[in-house]
Amino acid sequence: MKKHLSILLILTLTVVTNLKTQNLTIDQLITLRSKSLGDIEEFLTARKWEFYHALDPSDTSMGSAMFKFKKLNSNLYIDYLYHLNRNNAIQYSIEQIKEDLTEYNILISRIKLLGYKLQNSDVLNGSIIKIYRLGDNSIKITITKEYLGNYMNSYYSTYKFLFEKQSSN
Repeated sequence: MKKHLSILLILTLTVVTNLKTQNLTIDQLITLRSKSLGDIEEFLTARKWEFYHALDPSDTSMGSAMFKFKKLNSNLYIDYLYHLNRNNAIQYSIEQIKEDLTEYNILISRIKLLGYKLQNSDVLNGSIIKIYRLGDNSIKITITKEYLGNYMNSYYSTYKFLFEKQSSN
């Protein structure tokens, strides 16, 4: 009996540890925005995220380094956006085939608890856009759905959270 309880405890701890390593909190995402690329890479790989791809910055566009975490029914992405003459930004994306609003609702609740206020909401190019602000910090949320066709009879949902600091120009 003790052996079975020990095995069950080890399995439970393993599952809980794996769940905690993948999901990032709003507080962590806000903090990551001001970190260096090296710090972000170390933070994410320690939590089992993989480097996915990168783009160099140009005079007109920001550079990016993207990291990915694959879950059972969804993919999570972190895109670190940077430029020498602009504030860095972090975009956290949740892509799902099977709809599960648990993580989205947790993130929205924490945004509101931190004091962010909804400043604007609209529909643009078939997506819902919401902007929350607290001081000079903003979080832009983009929600899209794409029908996958009759053969799957389901939708592909994407929730993007863009964390930016407004320029003081």
